[in-house]
Amino acid sequence: MPVLLETKKLTKHFGGLAAIQDLDLVVNKGEVVSLIGPNGAGKSTFFSLVTGFLHPSKGFVMFNGENISGLPPHKIAKKGMVRSFQLVSLITKCSALENVSLAFHLNTGIGFWETWLHTPSSKKKEMDILREAVELLDFVGMAGMQNELAGNLSLGYQKMLSIAMHLAASPKLLLLDEPTAGMSARETDTTIRQLGKVRDRGVTMMVVEHDMRVVMSFSDRIIVLNYGHKIAEGSPYEIQNNKQVIEAYLGTEQ
Repeated sequence: MPVLLETKKLTKHFGGLAAIQDLDLVVNKGEVVSLIGPNGAGKSTFFSLVTGFLHPSKGFVMFNGENISGLPPHKIAKKGMVRSFQLVSLITKCSALENVSLAFHLNTGIGFWETWLHTPSSKKKEMDILREAVELLDFVGMAGMQNELAGNLSLGYQKMLSIAMHLAASPKLLLLDEPTAGMSARETDTTIRQLGKVRDRGVTMMVVEHDMRVVMSFSDRIIVLNYGHKIAEGSPYEIQNNKQVIEAYLGTEQ
């Protein structure tokens, strides 16, 4: 498969501490890659480096064949790399439909004057946005919920709404930071199914997740970090049977 994201010798120092050290990593188009490791392993730092929220101390980031090292987050997002944060950021007093529609507005070419003057082209774009927003809500399992206030939704549905908003940007790569954190077992199962639909849609994903049930059931490939170093990489089966990973991260049978 073609390479979508690649890092070479990626390093980030905070003072004398290397949060990420000489990390070589590849994400291919169409796959789901999970990044796991204990707290402090460097997972969130990695996400911040590739999305431009932090600048590398050394090394570089290639996205879709282009060196994006040092670019600001908004320019990286426009190139198709979209990050979903662990804490859901929604306009809680707006409806689900309004939240997704706003996300579309941020990524369409509707100009100020055509909106203000209510030109035929702006009216058509508005109708297209509403139709696509409803379709995205249906896609993430929120059919019939478009008029629900975002602040009244359960955590599971809030995270699904957040994913719908991110899909409105037509991402080439979707970075998910602990998509099931704080969820009940039932909400987690629903989220796994919905994310599977996103994967089937052809969206490439990279996931940071602590729930190993989610990681093992959802990932094509898993990369394990420890103190900023990659210590293992492989399929869920290979990671499950890697002694170093079992002892350090997945636990051992007593």
